[in-house]
This record gives sequence, structure tokens and C-alpha cells, in this order.
Amino acid sequence: MGGDHTSTYKDVVFGATGTKPEPVVLVAHAPSIAAGADRLAIGDSIVIGRDKDSDLAIRDANTSRNHLSITSYRRGCKIQDLGSKNGTYLNGKLIKKAVKLPDRAIIRAGNTILVFLSDGGDILSFRETENFGIAGRFHAAVLARKLLEGTMSGRSLLLAGPSGTGKELAAHAFAEITGKKLVVQNAARFSSEEEAAATLFGVGQKVFSNVDARPGYIEKADKGVLFLDEAHNLPKRVQKSLLRVIEDRELAHIGETQTTPVDVRFLFASNEPAPSFSLERDLLARLRVVAIPPLSERPADIPSIFDHVLTKALERTGSPAGPVLLLLTASHYESLMLDGFKEDNVRGLMDIADRIATRIASGTEPSEAIFEIFSERYKSEYPSFDRTPDGETGKVTEEIRRPASVTEDIYMIVEDAYRNHAGNVSAIERHLRDNGIHYSRRRISGIMDELNLPRVRKG
Repeated sequence: MGGDHTSTYKDVVFGATGTKPEPVVLVAHAPSIAAGADRLAIGDSIVIGRDKDSDLAIRDANTSRNHLSITSYRRGCKIQDLGSKNGTYLNGKLIKKAVKLPDRAIIRAGNTILVFLSDGGDILSFRETENFGIAGRFHAAVLARKLLEGTMSGRSLLLAGPSGTGKELAAHAFAEITGKKLVVQNAARFSSEEEAAATLFGVGQKVFSNVDARPGYIEKADKGVLFLDEAHNLPKRVQKSLLRVIEDRELAHIGETQTTPVDVRFLFASNEPAPSFSLERDLLARLRVVAIPPLSERPADIPSIFDHVLTKALERTGSPAGPVLLLLTASHYESLMLDGFKEDNVRGLMDIADRIATRIASGTEPSEAIFEIFSERYKSEYPSFDRTPDGETGKVTEEIRRPASVTEDIYMIVEDAYRNHAGNVSAIERHLRDNGIHYSRRRISGIMDELNLPRVRKG
């Protein structure tokens, strides 16, 4: 296996190529940014701000023209506030001098949230890779690329990662990439070795009294993909039998000696730690490991994943997603990112989304539902909700109650509407009103001026 199984989750997913680390900054959330400008290699030094000539230009009225700088030095990168009006926050704390950036640092400048990665070269390289339904604006493309490479290898795979990271979603993506059907079975549900063997391999004629012959899941997955979730729960003898199927591409039912050829790609999943993942050594040695990193290792993906799961939750309960998403502010996203969800991973985001959606469905106003659910989870723990001038954390405030009419994302919404309606202010006003945002034409024109969008005159 070339040592793959001894790698950590991060090494397996993000390359560990031995090349020089490439520090990058990612724009996890911003009112508006230029197309394709949501990630940038730091190089020697970059300046981030509202000035169009900044290395990373952010259209954010609460960000100063030259807000902050990030500079490389021998042992990493340093961040420094450049005298900005609203300050620069690092992992929730106001910085007052140049400080070293830790890996996956969360940076807030105005209503813009950035993430620093000490090595994000793969994210820069794989941005054009199709995601195959995997959520996450930055790391999804990297994972999809690893799955794509796995399909080309011809080997069976082990999807490794903590519970709740999306291993089954990755399995569906793998099946989509290969164009094959996917058969799913959770190995933790087997009550005994006999049940596991019979369910997977099938039962021959007259093996057990009062039990008819039946095919197993391997046979059902012929010419497709069999995903065995929580594979570390499989009895050792069953793992060894699966190894023979992988090597020989032949299957024998329980109680029979005759074999039949099968064409199955196996996907095993384990939430056990590296290097063994609690699998038999001989089986593991024949698998290609693709790790699914925990959410805490990809904080820049949290805003886009939360938008995705909240949209799904709202659709299930019959509520329109658009107006609700407009209520989310930088403070909400920063709190989610500072949380990190180390224990519950994506399931934690799904729980918050489900609580918001069901509370709205029960009759609570969307802005109130968001306020209540975030207040219940975070109380006064996260500084994004209330900051005093010295950066100390206070209690949750009315800041997170802001209605859609004052959301910082209005800049991006107006810019998109401008393009879709040929710059016609009346048409933009109607578009916003249809989405629950009641802005006057004068106010829309003011935003257009801030974005340097020329007004289109009738006639």
C-alpha cells in the first residue's frame, strides 16, 4: 500500500506531498467579492481591505480600505491590523499588534471572515474540480479529487474519519463518479458473525432449516459499489473472507463451495483512528485510504455547509430558504466557525438547522427563530455576538436579530440583481421585494454607487 495506511487523516486528504507548504487565506464569508477571488496565496506579503488595489479586495462597507496585512517570515506568517476603524479579530480576540497566525486561524475584518491555512496548495490547485454533491466551498473539491483518483486506481477504498463527517455522502459521490449503482450496509447492525456473513455473502440451498436460499449484499452490488459503513465492527473472520472476494473477484454463498465471479468495488468506512482504523492488517493493506477530515479541520467550509443543510431543512418543513438565509450575518457564521463542532461534526450543523426550520414551521418568525436557536447554543461563549471596544466578550445582543433589510449580504444580492436585470433600478427593486427585501430605489442606487456599478437610464 505504499505506507498510505500509516498516514493521519490530514495527510491522506490534503496530500502530504513533501513539497514546500503554501500558506493561503480563504474568504469563508463576505458581503461581496470579485468572482474567483475567494482564495489567495500569501507569498511574501498581502494586504486585505476594501481598496480595489488590495491584494485581496473585499466589498465590505465595514472593512477599511487597507484593513490588515499578512506577512510570511521564517517560521510561518504574521497578521497585523493596519489601523482599521473596526479592528481585526483573530479567533474571536481583538489583536493590537502583529501576532503569529496559527493554522486554520479564523480572522474577522468588518463583516468579512477569513481563514488562514499554513498549507492550502491543494485548495488552490483543485478549485475547478467538480464536487459531485459534496458540500463545502473549499475542501469539497480536494476530497472529490481524491475520490476521482481512487476510482482510477481500480482499488477498493477505505473512507476514514470521525463520526458525522460525511463518509456516506462521499460514498455516493464515488458511485456518481464511477457511474455505478451504490448498495449500502451498516456493519454495526449485525448482531453476530453468522448474521454478518449470511447478509454479505448470501445463503446457499438447504444450509439452514426453515431458511430459504438468498443472495447477499455482495451479489446485489455486482457491477456496482458496496459501501460498508462502520466496517471496523465486522468480525475478523468476515473481514478475511471479504479480502478473498477483493483479491479473487469470486463469491461463494454460505454453505456452498462453488464460486461465481463478481465485479464489485468495495468502500469501507471507519471512524476509528489511524493507523489501523481497527481493521485487519491484511485487508487494510489492500485498501486505498481516503480520509474525510473533521469539520474542525475545515472551518472555511462551515458557512457554505450550514447554508446547504439549512436550505435542506427548510425545504423539508415547507419554508422558503431564500428569505431565511438572508437573515444570517457574519456574527452567526463566525460563531459557528469558532464552535468548530469537534464532537458532532456536520451533524451539529444539521441539528442547528433542523431546530431553526422546525421552529419557523411552528409559527415563529424566522429572525426570532434564528435568534433563539443561536442564543440557546452559544449564550455568551462566543465573542462574535457582542464586543466591547477592548475585544472582551459580552452577552448575546440584538445584533443577531437584524432583519434581511440590513444584512451585509445585500451588496452581493444587489450586484447579482444588477447583472440579471441589466442595471435597471426598478427591476432590481422588484427582484429584492419578491425576495422579502424592501429597499427604496434611492437606497439601491446608493449601494450601486458603493459597488461602482453605473446606473442605466431609460431610453
